[in-house]
Amino acid sequence: MKFERNCGHCQFNFGGFCTAKGFGQAVESDEDSCELWEISEESLLPVVDDAPWYLKKPYQAGKMELDAFLSAVEQDSRGEAVELNLYDAIEEIYGMTQQQIAGILGVSSDVVGYARAHGTVERRISHFSQCLCIPEKLFRRCTTEDLPELEAAFQQYQENKTPEFLD
Repeated sequence: MKFERNCGHCQFNFGGFCTAKGFGQAVESDEDSCELWEISEESLLPVVDDAPWYLKKPYQAGKMELDAFLSAVEQDSRGEAVELNLYDAIEEIYGMTQQQIAGILGVSSDVVGYARAHGTVERRISHFSQCLCIPEKLFRRCTTEDLPELEAAFQQYQENKTPEFLD
């Protein structure tokens, strides 16, 4: 999803008049912009609606500030890697809740919650990797460039899961 940082999408553009840098002056062109630009609500809603799940989910959960969200959307639209929360990605790709992930890993939901918020503790990485068939490196850092590898890991997990994990 791409959006323009210009007067046409600025919250300070009220009916063609600027209430920021050019306070009270007519906006000469919707293509103009300034350092005080802030996205308007009308422009933000489609950006959020069209954002991929890995940006929308943390933003809507209040885990990502608006500026960070908009920067990540721009970064993603340029095809650059965006850092992901691995546990959000596991929930999305594996189709599991945090409680289900904890059950498969043989830990409490609090352990998974801690890993989600602070990163996986080094001593648990090998075990978590083996249980979910996810390469250890993804527990240290996961980006949008790693999504195909995570999807392949899910396929391997599906092939390897034992009867007690079958739904």
